[in-house]
Amino acid sequence: MKLNIRQQILLLIGINSVLIILVLYISYSGIVNINSARDNFVHKARQLNYLLVAQNMRDNVRGIIYRGFAVDRSNEKEITEIKDEFQTQLNAFISNTERLVEMDDTDSLLSQINAKAKEFAVFSTTLFSKEMDGDAESFLIINDFPALYNSLVVPMNVLNANIQRNYAILEEESNSTAKASLSGIFSISIFSILGSIVISILISNRISRRINRASNIISEVSIGKLPERNDATGSDEVGVMLKSLNNYLDSVTETVKFAVQVGKGNLNAEYKALSEYDQLGHSLLEMRNNLKKVSQEDEKRNWTLNGMAKYVEISRRESHDIESFAEHVLSYLVKYLKVNQAFFYTVEEKEDQEVLMLKAAYAWDKKKQRQHEIEKGNGLTGQVWQEGSMMYLRDIPGDYIRITSGLGTAAPRNLVILPLKINEVVYGMIEIASFQDIESHELNFLEKIAENIASTLANVQTAEKTKELLYQSQEQTVRLHAQEEEMRQSMEEMQATQEELARKEKEYMQQIFKLKEELKAYGKVLEQNESRLEEEDMKDQLEEALRKQGEMAGGILINRSLL
Repeated sequence: MKLNIRQQILLLIGINSVLIILVLYISYSGIVNINSARDNFVHKARQLNYLLVAQNMRDNVRGIIYRGFAVDRSNEKEITEIKDEFQTQLNAFISNTERLVEMDDTDSLLSQINAKAKEFAVFSTTLFSKEMDGDAESFLIINDFPALYNSLVVPMNVLNANIQRNYAILEEESNSTAKASLSGIFSISIFSILGSIVISILISNRISRRINRASNIISEVSIGKLPERNDATGSDEVGVMLKSLNNYLDSVTETVKFAVQVGKGNLNAEYKALSEYDQLGHSLLEMRNNLKKVSQEDEKRNWTLNGMAKYVEISRRESHDIESFAEHVLSYLVKYLKVNQAFFYTVEEKEDQEVLMLKAAYAWDKKKQRQHEIEKGNGLTGQVWQEGSMMYLRDIPGDYIRITSGLGTAAPRNLVILPLKINEVVYGMIEIASFQDIESHELNFLEKIAENIASTLANVQTAEKTKELLYQSQEQTVRLHAQEEEMRQSMEEMQATQEELARKEKEYMQQIFKLKEELKAYGKVLEQNESRLEEEDMKDQLEEALRKQGEMAGGILINRSLL
């Protein structure tokens, strides 16, 4: 017949029953002390969690303040985002600091941290406000920021060291408590043996052996060691206690494994709290979730920075030609964002008006005969061009656009229409279609990279216009050189003609002079032979001579008029 401790104590009658009750009381006190030590451990763990989160938020606030000096003041959206991020991080810092102080409002070091945290919050808010307003005073007061920051870091580091030191103190107190409990149990066991020789020996041996196992477990736990599971048999109080210790050891083992995984950076490690009252478990889960959130934000930020860096590489390598640049940008965006289809348009002038011209496409079914030119305000793309703001559509109609592969065709579910805008001027448009949803950080990345693409487009278009103007100038220069050569040749021909005419004029004048001399001599002959010549013959000869003289004079006048 199995008897529990109470039934066995009833068999001792008198002193033995009192001694057994004292054993139970001391055992219960030991468990209470263990629970007290565990509560202290939970308290310190929560303190450490709040302290780590507050330190992390404090560093994030400092990073945002320094990052704020590089923000583009003309980009209101970016300014709004960094203001929201600053306020969120600062509120989290203040909240965790206040929780840390509320846990022990009598600690002077916590009071000092609380005072410095409030001073840090006020100073950071003032500095960040001036910085966002473009106040030049922010460049002066930033010099006081490191000293204030360090004055907050030092007491927080001291507090961290104090918490670690308190762990050692708690371990020592737990060990002392366990030893005291064992001493009481051992003394009462001696008295039990003296009071009841046979029965006390049997009962005390049975009870002390199992309690010693429990006390050994408690001692090892008190120094931070995790013992192996014990053989918890029996349905009496000691058996229940040993089972509870086994459950506690299992919980601590899982907690250690979880903490090790988180320490190695595995923020997806699984952990299940014992119950809704497991404060340590819930604190660790909260710490894991906070670290996971921070890690995810860092991953998204690094993803955006890497994407911008890869784009800069493409723009530096392919910015000599718009079509080549558009094809490489689309290929890069489709692969980096893991979307399925994309189109690239540029703004060009046609018949004295601006239109969007399709420059490149990715995964385009040409049989669809997609519109190559889009006027402002025409369709979704033209409307986004007119408004100048990005549009993100979910569950688009199935007949709007289709994606074709070797296995068939399908309609995408999501569509992004992105204006390539800088300084309120739209230089082009990009359409992106995807089967999967596009995350918010991916949309933010698209808005940021759109400005860089627009800037590159503006530079490429300017370079092409400059190249075209240079080519036209060179053609005009060649034509001017040809005209100049023709004029030079014409002048040379005219000069040769003038020289020839001058030579002929001189010959004609000599001939005229010679004819005049001949006429004078002929006149004298006529006078001498007047009696012998008939009058008609003389008149005919004179008229013939005058006619020749007139013809020669007329030729000279014609040549002069030609000159």
